[in-house]
Amino acid sequence: MDKISNSIDKYQSEELKEISLATNLIDYKKVIYFIISFILISILISNVIKYPEKIIGKAFIVSKNQTNNIYAPTSGEIELLIKDNTFVKKGALLALIKSTTDYSDLMKLKNQLRKIDSNNIEKSIAVEFDKTLKLGEIQKIYYNFLLAVIECENTLKIDLAKQKISNIQNKLYRNTEREKILQRAKKVFSDKSDIINNSYETDLALFDAQAIVRDRIDNSKITLLDMKEKSLLMDKNDQDLVHNTGELSDEISLLKKDREKLVASALFNVKKAFYELKTAIDYWEYNFTITAPISGTLEYYQPFLNSTQYIKKESQLFIILPKVENVYARGVMSANGYGKMRNKDTVYIKLRDFPSKEYGDLKGIIYNKSKVYHDTIYYINIKLDPNLKTTHNKKINFSYNMQGTVEYHGKKRSLLQRIFSNIQNSIEK
Repeated sequence: MDKISNSIDKYQSEELKEISLATNLIDYKKVIYFIISFILISILISNVIKYPEKIIGKAFIVSKNQTNNIYAPTSGEIELLIKDNTFVKKGALLALIKSTTDYSDLMKLKNQLRKIDSNNIEKSIAVEFDKTLKLGEIQKIYYNFLLAVIECENTLKIDLAKQKISNIQNKLYRNTEREKILQRAKKVFSDKSDIINNSYETDLALFDAQAIVRDRIDNSKITLLDMKEKSLLMDKNDQDLVHNTGELSDEISLLKKDREKLVASALFNVKKAFYELKTAIDYWEYNFTITAPISGTLEYYQPFLNSTQYIKKESQLFIILPKVENVYARGVMSANGYGKMRNKDTVYIKLRDFPSKEYGDLKGIIYNKSKVYHDTIYYINIKLDPNLKTTHNKKINFSYNMQGTVEYHGKKRSLLQRIFSNIQNSIEK
């Protein structure tokens, strides 16, 4: 009986195994069909779904006129001259770093120096300089300039060579008069010499004819020799007079040259001291004055900056915000995908301070691309709506240093294309 029961159980278990195996095969087939269907549907969907490729970079909204940061030129106690949030013009004095030099005295001296024409020192030097100015470290250079001016004025006023030249010119005049007299005397002497020479020739002929005695011919010969001796003496006097006149003329030339050198040296010393003083003033202004390099609204960089505060060299003091003109965006892009971007392509800018969902994006057009690779980045210039209206038709008020992200939407690609493209790129790498 037990054997029959065991055989029945064994038969039943084998039938159950066959039934369960058939059921499992059907389940496996369903799973495989499901997986294949899912894959096919996914491929189909990924091939149908397409969206544009995005190239993302940083964006900065800027104006044609950039902000200008102003730093302390030297360390020291500051004296503020302009209040915060004040419009200033280019060149306006903003602050002073205290020193031993009185700024008002320095400006007074600077105005006086403007009256001097460096190209015509001699005619423009007659300026009444204030000797009581408090110029601190510039004082010594200022005194050197004053000494050069005084020396030059004395040189121009006191002309010692002028009197010497006048005396020599009087001598030259007398020599000229003597020369005239000598020339007249030589003319008379020449006529007299001709007469004596003719008389001698007559006496010589008479003596040969034994018409006169020998004493007579000897006297004629002596007279002729005396005339020749006097002629030589007159020629010598004439040469001495010419030589003396030449020496006097040379002496005048030397005196004039010495005078010119003296005046030129005095003028040069003034010009040298003048430029040294101007350089010292410029150097002082560079180190102790703070001026506006551009026009715009001044803002204190340090919120609690005040006069008498000690500041360190090169610490930032002010920011000048210029007039807003020609607002545009400056994009900073990586090399990845940069070549796909073209001039006149449209980009979208999401501003960091204005949530995109609430305000929308700024729409812009690329109008300039950098052709040079700048330290792993490229730059693009983006033209914007002058009113800075977003895609949600909301106006954005411009503020300096506005930042965000720029998005370039390329051609639409399906998910399937992107997957295969990524696989291909991975294989190539």
